[in-house]
Amino acid sequence: MNEEKPITKSFLEQKIHEKAVEHWEDDVRRAFSSFRNPLFDKLIIAGDLRKKLDTGDHATLQSELSGDYSYNEQETFLRCLCSNYDETKKRTIKEYEQRNTDMILNSLSSLGDYLYDHRRY
Repeated sequence: MNEEKPITKSFLEQKIHEKAVEHWEDDVRRAFSSFRNPLFDKLIIAGDLRKKLDTGDHATLQSELSGDYSYNEQETFLRCLCSNYDETKKRTIKEYEQRNTDMILNSLSSLGDYLYDHRRY
């Protein structure tokens, strides 16, 4: 039998963080889906980026991104491409955590209003 764990502050913080990270990963996956465009088959990856990604001489964005890549592979690509990737990821996850926390607090506030309402229903 699966025993339920009590909801503690650290448990709640961990779940909020996990949800925020999942949201970020979904954002990254959606960004990669937009690369599936015929235009990107014409763009050849050049220079340092091609070396960092260890691609062939004429690798195109489409050829590199048309496969089914894991989140870690997508993140590696974005980290090579974007100089502010890590800062953006950290800041965005914090924003998602704050948004989720606000949503939970609003729900709890509504519950508190109900619990402390002395009217009979």
